Amino acid sequence: MNSDLQKKLLEQAEAAEKSRRHLEAIQFYAELLEQTSAKSDEETTREARWTALREKGRIFTLLGEPEAALAAFEQYFAEAGKSRHAVDALVAIGNQCAYMNLTDRAIEAHRDALRLAENLNYTTGKAMAFGGMGLVYSFLDRSTDALTYLRKSLQLLEQVDDENEQARCWNRIGVAHVHLGELDKAVEAFQSAYRIASERDQFEPVALETAIISLNNLGE
Repeated sequence: MNSDLQKKLLEQAEAAEKSRRHLEAIQFYAELLEQTSAKSDEETTREARWTALREKGRIFTLLGEPEAALAAFEQYFAEAGKSRHAVDALVAIGNQCAYMNLTDRAIEAHRDALRLAENLNYTTGKAMAFGGMGLVYSFLDRSTDALTYLRKSLQLLEQVDDENEQARCWNRIGVAHVHLGELDKAVEAFQSAYRIASERDQFEPVALETAIISLNNLGE
């Protein structure tokens, strides 16, 4: 498959995602993966495949298909080698395992992600790994430990100016405060999440998803 066709399929998939036509987006990503090789030496092909696998996993998560999501993230990691993409894949695996109550595996994946991110001097990867650890400890009802990791994550996310992930992190901080009975702090965190997310492009899937979650949390 030539690079122009790869680009077209990615653009079609991204447009479908923005319109919340999730099944159609998955079809475009699946076609790209079927028509390319994981063993390709072409950087553009590898990048296209990594994007397709990452987004397939994310969409399957939204659709409530955790096993399919985990399989996509695991393939993403298998193809990513020791690159920054491998860190991203490990974080995705860790988060997915946390949602599936596979806590030991989730912690292992996030620790592996943190080690690799440190070796690569990948600040965003470190932030995401800390955030993932916070998510796991929140699920384990260890909210104080969760806040420790989430605050480390937020500090790094602010350094790299990643507003989408800052909003997501504020949501998780809010949930941890709710579990601790600190409702005023929880409301402040949810408000921060909503403010950041709502200032992003309203058609940006991650920002829209985070804004909706923030509103729901504030409503509760």
